[in-house]
Amino acid sequence: MDTTTLEKVLRVLRREITKWKVPAVGVIADQAVDRPFETLVSTILSLRTKDAVTEAASHRLLARASTPQAIAALPAKDIERLIHESAKSEADVPDAR
Repeated sequence: MDTTTLEKVLRVLRREITKWKVPAVGVIADQAVDRPFETLVSTILSLRTKDAVTEAASHRLLARASTPQAIAALPAKDIERLIHESAKSEADVPDAR
């Protein structure tokens, strides 16, 4: 691909990307204080859900426990309640900790 063609492609992509919705994991990452950890939590929750559910569950969980230590200290029932919409089964809750 020559430089002229590449520049045209990049112009089109820059214009078109503004029309795309940012995935939930990207939204959480952009807002994160501890970006790697919060991105990981959102990624795990996103595995079997839609973005709107992932974003809401991530915000609820991270508002309650924003560090690995805080999540590990939460009772499994609390985690389950915070992420219930994300279609995670009870068996998955220990994995989240």
